[in-house]
Amino acid sequence: MTALLAPEAVRWLTTPVRPGTRVVVAGVAGGVGTTTVVALLWTALDAARPGGVGAVDHSGGSLPARLAAGTHGGYDALGGTEPDLVLHDLGPHALTTAAGVLDVPDQVVVVVCGAHDAGLLAARASLGGLAERTGKGDAEQWAVVVPVAVAGRSAPRARLRDRAVELGVRAAVMPVARDRRLAAGGSVPPWGSASEVHRTAGALAAEVVRCARWVGVTQ
Repeated sequence: MTALLAPEAVRWLTTPVRPGTRVVVAGVAGGVGTTTVVALLWTALDAARPGGVGAVDHSGGSLPARLAAGTHGGYDALGGTEPDLVLHDLGPHALTTAAGVLDVPDQVVVVVCGAHDAGLLAARASLGGLAERTGKGDAEQWAVVVPVAVAGRSAPRARLRDRAVELGVRAAVMPVARDRRLAAGGSVPPWGSASEVHRTAGALAAEVVRCARWVGVTQ
Protein backbone atom coordinates (compact mmCIF):
# COMPACT_ATOMS: atom_id res chain seq x y z
CA MET A 1 0.00 0.00 0.00
CA THR A 2 2.81 2.41 0.85
CA ALA A 3 4.24 1.96 -2.66
CA LEU A 4 1.05 3.33 -4.25
CA LEU A 5 -0.16 6.04 -1.88
CA ALA A 6 1.18 9.17 -0.25
CA PRO A 7 2.11 8.77 3.44
CA GLU A 8 -0.77 11.03 4.49
CA ALA A 9 -3.29 8.82 2.68
CA VAL A 10 -1.85 5.68 4.28
CA ARG A 11 -2.04 7.32 7.70
CA TRP A 12 -5.72 8.13 7.25
CA LEU A 13 -6.55 4.69 5.85
CA THR A 14 -5.19 3.01 8.97
CA THR A 15 -6.62 5.52 11.47
CA PRO A 16 -9.08 3.94 13.94
CA VAL A 17 -12.75 4.87 13.55
CA ARG A 18 -15.87 4.20 15.58
CA PRO A 19 -16.86 0.55 14.90
CA GLY A 20 -19.82 0.26 12.57
CA THR A 21 -19.45 3.74 11.07
CA ARG A 22 -21.83 4.04 8.12
CA VAL A 23 -20.66 5.27 4.73
CA VAL A 24 -23.64 5.85 2.42
CA VAL A 25 -22.84 6.12 -1.29
CA ALA A 26 -25.58 7.55 -3.51
CA GLY A 27 -25.68 8.70 -7.12
CA VAL A 28 -27.48 11.73 -8.50
CA ALA A 29 -28.78 9.58 -11.38
CA GLY A 30 -28.61 6.07 -12.73
CA GLY A 31 -25.45 5.05 -14.53
CA VAL A 32 -23.12 7.60 -12.93
CA GLY A 33 -20.93 4.92 -11.33
CA THR A 34 -22.28 4.57 -7.79
CA THR A 35 -21.64 0.85 -7.48
CA THR A 36 -18.19 1.22 -9.05
CA VAL A 37 -17.32 3.82 -6.40
CA VAL A 38 -18.50 1.48 -3.63
CA ALA A 39 -16.34 -1.30 -5.07
CA LEU A 40 -13.30 1.00 -5.27
CA LEU A 41 -13.80 2.06 -1.67
CA TRP A 42 -14.18 -1.56 -0.59
CA THR A 43 -10.96 -2.55 -2.38
CA ALA A 44 -8.84 0.21 -0.82
CA LEU A 45 -10.32 -0.06 2.67
CA ASP A 46 -10.05 -3.83 2.73
CA ALA A 47 -6.37 -3.59 1.75
CA ALA A 48 -5.78 -1.17 4.64
CA ARG A 49 -7.87 -2.95 7.28
CA PRO A 50 -8.44 -6.59 6.22
CA GLY A 51 -11.85 -7.89 7.29
CA GLY A 52 -12.78 -4.49 8.71
CA VAL A 53 -15.26 -3.47 6.00
CA GLY A 54 -18.88 -4.49 5.48
CA ALA A 55 -21.15 -3.77 2.52
CA VAL A 56 -24.91 -3.55 2.04
CA ASP A 57 -26.62 -3.18 -1.34
CA HIS A 58 -29.85 -1.16 -1.07
CA SER A 59 -30.18 -0.79 -4.84
CA GLY A 60 -30.54 -4.41 -5.91
CA GLY A 61 -27.70 -3.82 -8.34
CA SER A 62 -24.43 -5.47 -9.27
CA LEU A 63 -22.35 -4.80 -6.15
CA PRO A 64 -21.43 -8.46 -5.47
CA ALA A 65 -20.05 -8.77 -9.01
CA ARG A 66 -18.08 -5.52 -8.72
CA LEU A 67 -16.22 -6.32 -5.49
CA ALA A 68 -12.59 -7.17 -6.18
CA ALA A 69 -11.60 -10.79 -6.01
CA GLY A 70 -9.42 -11.73 -3.05
CA THR A 71 -10.82 -9.24 -0.54
CA HIS A 72 -10.86 -10.40 3.05
CA GLY A 73 -14.42 -9.64 4.00
CA GLY A 74 -17.58 -10.73 2.30
CA TYR A 75 -20.60 -9.22 0.67
CA ASP A 76 -23.05 -8.07 3.40
CA ALA A 77 -20.32 -8.92 5.92
CA LEU A 78 -22.24 -7.69 8.94
CA GLY A 79 -22.30 -10.77 11.14
CA GLY A 80 -19.87 -11.61 13.93
CA THR A 81 -17.45 -8.85 14.86
CA GLU A 82 -18.75 -5.44 13.89
CA PRO A 83 -16.67 -4.03 11.01
CA ASP A 84 -14.97 -0.66 11.29
CA LEU A 85 -16.85 0.74 8.31
CA VAL A 86 -20.05 -0.37 6.60
CA LEU A 87 -20.53 0.75 2.99
CA HIS A 88 -24.15 1.24 1.88
CA ASP A 89 -24.79 1.28 -1.88
CA LEU A 90 -27.93 3.41 -2.17
CA GLY A 91 -28.01 3.48 -5.97
CA PRO A 92 -29.35 6.54 -7.83
CA HIS A 93 -31.15 8.17 -4.88
CA ALA A 94 -28.97 11.11 -3.87
CA LEU A 95 -31.68 13.57 -4.92
CA THR A 96 -34.63 11.81 -3.31
CA THR A 97 -35.92 11.74 0.24
CA ALA A 98 -37.81 8.46 -0.12
CA ALA A 99 -34.78 6.30 0.57
CA GLY A 100 -34.42 7.70 4.09
CA VAL A 101 -31.02 6.09 4.53
CA LEU A 102 -29.34 9.37 3.61
CA ASP A 103 -30.99 11.17 6.52
CA VAL A 104 -29.51 8.97 9.25
CA PRO A 105 -27.30 11.16 11.47
CA ASP A 106 -23.62 10.51 12.21
CA GLN A 107 -22.65 8.91 8.92
CA VAL A 108 -20.41 9.76 5.99
CA VAL A 109 -22.21 10.61 2.74
CA VAL A 110 -20.56 10.05 -0.64
CA VAL A 111 -22.40 11.63 -3.59
CA VAL A 112 -21.50 10.27 -7.04
CA CYS A 113 -22.15 12.44 -10.08
CA GLY A 114 -21.06 13.05 -13.65
CA ALA A 115 -17.74 14.84 -14.25
CA HIS A 116 -19.30 18.03 -15.62
CA ASP A 117 -21.16 21.12 -14.44
CA ALA A 118 -24.57 19.46 -14.43
CA GLY A 119 -23.26 16.64 -12.25
CA LEU A 120 -21.61 19.01 -9.80
CA LEU A 121 -24.78 21.11 -9.55
CA ALA A 122 -26.83 17.98 -8.85
CA ALA A 123 -24.37 16.97 -6.13
CA ARG A 124 -24.63 20.44 -4.59
CA ALA A 125 -28.42 20.16 -4.59
CA SER A 126 -28.23 16.75 -2.93
CA LEU A 127 -25.97 17.96 -0.13
CA GLY A 128 -27.99 21.14 0.34
CA GLY A 129 -31.23 19.18 0.68
CA LEU A 130 -29.64 16.74 3.09
CA ALA A 131 -28.22 19.53 5.27
CA GLU A 132 -31.61 21.22 5.34
CA ARG A 133 -33.49 18.05 6.31
CA THR A 134 -31.06 16.92 8.99
CA GLY A 135 -29.73 20.20 10.33
CA LYS A 136 -26.17 19.06 9.69
CA GLY A 137 -23.44 21.66 9.58
CA ASP A 138 -20.65 22.10 7.09
CA ALA A 139 -20.68 19.29 4.50
CA GLU A 140 -16.89 19.49 4.26
CA GLN A 141 -16.82 17.53 7.51
CA TRP A 142 -19.10 14.64 6.58
CA ALA A 143 -19.47 14.47 2.79
CA VAL A 144 -17.40 13.63 -0.28
CA VAL A 145 -18.41 14.34 -3.89
CA VAL A 146 -17.10 11.91 -6.52
CA PRO A 147 -17.43 13.02 -10.16
CA VAL A 148 -16.93 9.96 -12.37
CA ALA A 149 -15.66 10.57 -15.90
CA VAL A 150 -17.40 9.14 -18.96
CA ALA A 151 -16.37 9.51 -22.58
CA GLY A 152 -17.23 12.82 -24.21
CA ARG A 153 -18.34 14.89 -21.21
CA SER A 154 -15.50 14.89 -18.68
CA ALA A 155 -13.37 17.79 -17.50
CA PRO A 156 -9.81 17.21 -16.22
CA ARG A 157 -9.62 16.36 -12.53
CA ALA A 158 -7.89 19.57 -11.45
CA ARG A 159 -10.45 21.61 -13.40
CA LEU A 160 -13.31 19.69 -11.77
CA ARG A 161 -12.08 20.65 -8.31
CA ASP A 162 -11.75 24.30 -9.30
CA ARG A 163 -15.14 24.27 -10.96
CA ALA A 164 -16.75 22.69 -7.89
CA VAL A 165 -15.50 25.60 -5.79
CA GLU A 166 -16.85 28.09 -8.36
CA LEU A 167 -20.24 26.35 -8.28
CA GLY A 168 -20.43 26.36 -4.50
CA VAL A 169 -19.95 22.65 -3.80
CA ARG A 170 -19.00 22.65 -0.11
CA ALA A 171 -17.45 19.21 0.23
CA ALA A 172 -14.25 17.41 -0.70
CA VAL A 173 -14.24 16.63 -4.44
CA MET A 174 -12.44 13.42 -5.43
CA PRO A 175 -12.77 12.80 -9.20
CA VAL A 176 -12.46 9.34 -10.76
CA ALA A 177 -10.93 9.36 -14.24
CA ARG A 178 -12.28 7.23 -17.05
CA ASP A 179 -10.52 3.85 -17.13
CA ARG A 180 -11.33 0.94 -19.40
CA ARG A 181 -10.80 -1.51 -16.52
CA LEU A 182 -13.65 0.16 -14.64
CA ALA A 183 -15.88 0.63 -17.68
CA ALA A 184 -15.68 -3.02 -18.71
CA GLY A 185 -17.95 -4.28 -15.92
CA GLY A 186 -17.22 -7.23 -13.66
CA SER A 187 -15.06 -6.93 -10.57
CA VAL A 188 -12.77 -3.96 -10.12
CA PRO A 189 -9.03 -4.77 -10.34
CA PRO A 190 -7.60 -6.45 -7.19
CA TRP A 191 -5.49 -4.16 -5.04
CA GLY A 192 -2.04 -3.48 -6.51
CA SER A 193 -2.82 -4.67 -10.03
CA ALA A 194 -3.81 -1.28 -11.49
CA SER A 195 -1.70 1.50 -10.01
CA GLU A 196 -3.60 4.56 -11.26
CA VAL A 197 -7.01 3.09 -10.38
CA HIS A 198 -5.80 2.20 -6.91
CA ARG A 199 -4.14 5.56 -6.29
CA THR A 200 -7.52 7.12 -6.97
CA ALA A 201 -9.32 4.56 -4.81
CA GLY A 202 -6.83 4.99 -1.96
CA ALA A 203 -7.07 8.78 -1.98
CA LEU A 204 -10.86 8.58 -2.02
CA ALA A 205 -10.94 6.03 0.79
CA ALA A 206 -8.56 8.15 2.88
CA GLU A 207 -10.90 11.13 2.53
CA VAL A 208 -13.84 8.95 3.59
CA VAL A 209 -11.96 7.81 6.71
CA ARG A 210 -11.16 11.44 7.52
CA CYS A 211 -14.87 12.19 7.45
CA ALA A 212 -15.57 9.03 9.46
CA ARG A 213 -13.26 10.29 12.19
CA TRP A 214 -15.19 13.56 12.32
CA VAL A 215 -18.64 11.97 12.55
CA GLY A 216 -17.27 9.54 15.12
CA VAL A 217 -16.23 12.28 17.53
CA THR A 218 -19.34 14.43 17.05
CA GLN A 219 -22.04 11.82 17.61
